[in-house]
Amino acid sequence: MDEDEDAPPEEMTMKLTALDKDTGQAIPDMRFQITLLFGRRPRPYGIFSADEKGEVIVDLPPERIKRLSIQTVSSDYPPSEMSWNTENGEKIPTNHVFKVSKKAL
Repeated sequence: MDEDEDAPPEEMTMKLTALDKDTGQAIPDMRFQITLLFGRRPRPYGIFSADEKGEVIVDLPPERIKRLSIQTVSSDYPPSEMSWNTENGEKIPTNHVFKVSKKAL
């Protein structure tokens, strides 16, 4: 079968990593809140928790994603957000590292 523009998009796997910006150490308790935009309004996709290496693998759905937003959630670190808008030609990466600094006490 030839590949063409009308072929359904494949499911995509994305690895997220959380590192402390100052020490380079993994942040094992980091959570990633993911929001997807397919049609007219964004939909929450889920909250994913990092493992002891500060990593989590997320399986994104096969629908054509117009926009992907990821926000970090942690009690020790302020939120950090990253988003990709495929309608503007941005490609969603298969790997992204969040480097965050601790909150000031």
